[in-house]
Amino acid sequence: MGDSIGYHNLGYSYLTGQGVRQNFEEAKEYFGKACDMGRQKGCDGYKFLNEQGH
Repeated sequence: MGDSIGYHNLGYSYLTGQGVRQNFEEAKEYFGKACDMGRQKGCDGYKFLNEQGH
């Protein structure tokens, strides 16, 4: 129950701190949800945060 593009956009906002306080854990959570819904950019964001140690 959600929108993969919206989850990705929220993840990106938390990753960059645009409009919200930067929070890598929140970013990873939303990227993961987008990925689970089949959005490749969400998977890429999740992978990026893993590689950065978050």
